[in-house]
Amino acid sequence: MSEWHHFPLLVVAAAVASAPGALRAQDRSSAAVISATPAAREPELDAAVTRLLRSRAEALGALRVEATSDMRLGDVQFALGCVGESPECLLQVAEQLSVDRLLIQNVERVDDAIVLEVAVFDRVSREVRRATRRAEGERASAAILGEVDGALRELFDLPAPASPDSIETDEPAEANVAAPAEVPPRRAPRDAQGDSLPEPGDDGPSPIGFVTGGLGLATLGAAAVLAVVGGDAAQDFRSSPVTTPEEVDAARARLDEAQTFVITADVLFVAGAAMTGVGLLLALVLWDDGGDASVALAPTGGGVALVARGPLGGVSW
Repeated sequence: MSEWHHFPLLVVAAAVASAPGALRAQDRSSAAVISATPAAREPELDAAVTRLLRSRAEALGALRVEATSDMRLGDVQFALGCVGESPECLLQVAEQLSVDRLLIQNVERVDDAIVLEVAVFDRVSREVRRATRRAEGERASAAILGEVDGALRELFDLPAPASPDSIETDEPAEANVAAPAEVPPRRAPRDAQGDSLPEPGDDGPSPIGFVTGGLGLATLGAAAVLAVVGGDAAQDFRSSPVTTPEEVDAARARLDEAQTFVITADVLFVAGAAMTGVGLLLALVLWDDGGDASVALAPTGGGVALVARGPLGGVSW
């Protein structure tokens, strides 16, 4: 008999134990997530933000999301005959969806940035609270999704997530610091005979620039020699006698010879100066102190171009 007398007490105890969870569930207001973004603007990002808002609002315990409306806020307002996000109009929307709160999001692209506005409307207080986030750059879409959690925490006055550094433990601080791993000493590469091989990236400067510059200097030297020879030939022409037809022909030959030397010297001067300049530029660009250096032919609209790239940049001709 005593066991039966204790049975009602067990039932009451079980009901009391389960009451806090039930109260917490009732404390969360019912809500609907709805988008105010026009259908033609960022449809994929808009859908991703809507899904993320619903899941994070539930996970944070801020709202009990009853529905995610497939209709956009503008469509519902048009059906109800109200315009704008005034408290009066949003009250009609909340009553139509049978929820206590509306969680409204709007995504807008401004130049290379994405602006997200999240608003929450309370049906009882008729208050509208807003949180705005902005992300820029090539990965703005992914970055703005990462701002959803912070926007919800701002709207519902929730604390920021605890950082790993702020988590307290019962052990001393020294125990939480892992000992640094020992790094074995690096061994120099060796060949089959055991001789040391050169380290990767220790080849020094790329020789391409120096070879090109050396050829340029050699060409300049050859041009100088031809210029001297051409000058001597021109002097011979000026001092040649021209009293007989044979002497005229000989003088004319010396003139042709002098002109050939001078023209060739001029061409070599230009080519040598260009090669010397290119060699100097290549030596600077392809100075390889452990970096990557390359020279290749690249197709262009009018043919091909010589492209050189190195740690200091790149050039092309």
